Amino acid sequence: MMFAPQHSNKQQAVIPLILIILFLILSDVQSRILAHSDSFTTINGWQVISNNAHESRIITCGTSNVLFLNNQSPVDYSTMYFKTFEIQPHYKIELQFNFWTIDQWNNFYFIVYYDNLLAHANFYQTISTTNFCEVSSLNDESFNTNFQHNHYGSTVSIGFLNNLGKFGISDFQLYIYECPVGCYSCDENGCFYQFLYIKSFDSRVISSINSIEGWYTNDIISTLVDNIADIYYHISTGNSFTKEITLIEHEAFSLYLRILVFNSQTTRIYIKIDDILVFTTIYNQGWLYIKDYFLDHMSSQQIKIQERRHLKSKIKITIEVVMIKINTSLQTWFGIRDFKLFLIPYNLVVDMKDTCDDSNIYPFDGCFSKMYECVEGCSNCIFGVCYECQGGWEYLETLRKCHPICGDSIITYTEECDDGNLISNDGCHFCKLTCSSQCQICQLGKCLQCQQTYQLIDNSCQLICYYNQDYEMQKQQGCYYQMENIIENEFQQHALLNSNFLMFTPNCLVQNYKIFNFQYQICNVLRINNCKTQYYQECMECIDGYHLERNKRNCISLCNDGIIVETEVCDDNNNIQFDKCYKCQQSCQLECKFCINEKCLFCLDGWQLIDHICVQECGDGIIALGSLEQCDDANDINKDGCYQCMWQCSPYCKQCINQQLCSKCIDIGFITFIFYYLFQQIQQLIQLFYQISYNFELIGENECKPICGDNIVIIGLEECDDGNEIPFDGCYQCQFQCEIGCTICEYGVCLQTCKSNQIIVNGLCKNESEDSPQIDEQDQSENNNDFSNYYNEYCGDGRKSKNEECDDGNNVNNDGCSNICLNELNWNLNVFLLLNYKYCF
Repeated sequence: MMFAPQHSNKQQAVIPLILIILFLILSDVQSRILAHSDSFTTINGWQVISNNAHESRIITCGTSNVLFLNNQSPVDYSTMYFKTFEIQPHYKIELQFNFWTIDQWNNFYFIVYYDNLLAHANFYQTISTTNFCEVSSLNDESFNTNFQHNHYGSTVSIGFLNNLGKFGISDFQLYIYECPVGCYSCDENGCFYQFLYIKSFDSRVISSINSIEGWYTNDIISTLVDNIADIYYHISTGNSFTKEITLIEHEAFSLYLRILVFNSQTTRIYIKIDDILVFTTIYNQGWLYIKDYFLDHMSSQQIKIQERRHLKSKIKITIEVVMIKINTSLQTWFGIRDFKLFLIPYNLVVDMKDTCDDSNIYPFDGCFSKMYECVEGCSNCIFGVCYECQGGWEYLETLRKCHPICGDSIITYTEECDDGNLISNDGCHFCKLTCSSQCQICQLGKCLQCQQTYQLIDNSCQLICYYNQDYEMQKQQGCYYQMENIIENEFQQHALLNSNFLMFTPNCLVQNYKIFNFQYQICNVLRINNCKTQYYQECMECIDGYHLERNKRNCISLCNDGIIVETEVCDDNNNIQFDKCYKCQQSCQLECKFCINEKCLFCLDGWQLIDHICVQECGDGIIALGSLEQCDDANDINKDGCYQCMWQCSPYCKQCINQQLCSKCIDIGFITFIFYYLFQQIQQLIQLFYQISYNFELIGENECKPICGDNIVIIGLEECDDGNEIPFDGCYQCQFQCEIGCTICEYGVCLQTCKSNQIIVNGLCKNESEDSPQIDEQDQSENNNDFSNYYNEYCGDGRKSKNEECDDGNNVNNDGCSNICLNELNWNLNVFLLLNYKYCF
């Protein structure tokens, strides 16, 4: 397992060096190199997977050493050759070998797997008249076989399987299309702008895993290793794996991973990054299946998440696999291997200037003749940086470059062709010109030499018929227009007119196609499946439920037309996700955690399962993941901090994160109200105007208080606001205050002061005497009487006197008792109108 160093300022200096290396290696050209070859002087590590009788050894067929396998059991598909290879960083593999049908094959089936994925499958029949090995009375034949597939794992596993009989492999060669030196990820256009940060489980043999390398399963770090034949993997004891990794500074990442699944039919795989679903796939076919062996239905999935934006200092990777058991006597399980995490650093583009110098004379690379220009495929760029691509190109936002789209029927950049599909052997595959599978030497889509038993005719490899074969065999093979047997078998072309499998074109002149007395099947055209109108080898119109490919040679099912055909499980005539049918496959809503046959069996936390539908229920005390619920306190009480599953802010708070944290208090706002109401007993219309201003500041994390000193009076919280902090000027600290010497103060206005020869002592007026500290008794008595009278009749002291209708201990209006101690009519209406603009709620 490889880790990058922990994040630090010094180590950040490594990133520019990495960038320089990445830019340098971009100029290298990827090459096709021979990674492994085998002439089979020995078995050389090839393993046989079988629980039945079989024979495996090295034999000689003609001049070739052959890896031989004989399935001696009557059970078909029960014996396989298997081997895993380690390979260098690459983007494509190519396999070449000679396949031998030994001792007369009669339409037996031969399969080649790579990483448990189907690479080649075909029926073979021995038409050779020569014996090369084994039983002398039976004939043998070899077929040169090759195929290419995109691949980026650190290892590749190759498997050979047949249904019955004996077969052999010779002249085995494994090629890779290698990345440039120092580059760990690339494609045919060059190295990706990313560097390898961590990798694990990528060795051919994994002997052990420590706790640092292990992934979490069932909340426990797993260090378990298992293997099937020589495929080693990190096994999960549950249905999920989780890993959290600390990262250095970056702006995006790429993730490569291989997932192996055992004993599962319909399988779903979910990949989450930081608990957010970023990738999902479902499949119910494509297994590696060997009968009478515990390796029932083993499948493998290559996961590639390329250039996804990410800025966090840590990344959490979660793998969830939903498996449905096939063999009830075995458990379902899964594992991972070939894990790689790449990071894309900041500052991929150098600082922009008016001129540039990239030290080369190549055009369309962002800088030419010391002047900025657009890169290849870009339609809009600024200082060499692309922001929009031309048609036929896709924009890679994190790299700010354009990449040609293969499969859009538009030929761009290095594409040799683009037929709008990814079908192999149709003349164009992965936007490179190709020939048919029977062609041995192909150049730019033109076949120069066919394989054995095929003849090159009009740039097409046609099957050769042998004179000593009877008519039935020739007809079965598809070559029955031969002059030597047409009279003997009395075979006439018009006999094909009513064939269910072949379509004869009446205007085809057979006599125009003759080579060495061999009239081949130019007038015999295979019927295209699901084609309504066919002309020669092209379909003009497909039947309902299918649409025509651009090459006019295939009719494929048309999804979203309301008609269910072939591999379509459903068709609801739309492309809406999570409506039980998406892309003609069964699906459930996003909140469903486990779904079978479009029925949800288990929902995400906080969602209730009702009739196989996930329903959000506010008040159940659980926040529904992915919903609009901010909180759930399991009640419907208003103003308790959470109401109807939404946070409620504290008083005077405009925006809050939760009930404990206010982010913004109410702003200054001027709202004018014009309202009417009728006084009790008096039917007179009164027009009232209120103009209320709010201005609050945040104290601590969750308390909003009015700003004192802003000349704005907040009713109920401030008595006054004169915009200053001067004491004894009528208003101080937003409370009424009179001048020094005032004994009765109301609303900042002094109603009574001491006499000129008196001073205030403990709130009372007392005579001032220089000779004696004693207070004049008469004056004292006078003052006491005055104060007593005032005290008994003072409005706002909380004591109702005979001259007061009420006294609520304050001087605030609109609370039932006015500031002059008179009862107020309709006071609750006034309070209601004020409170509507006094609180946040």
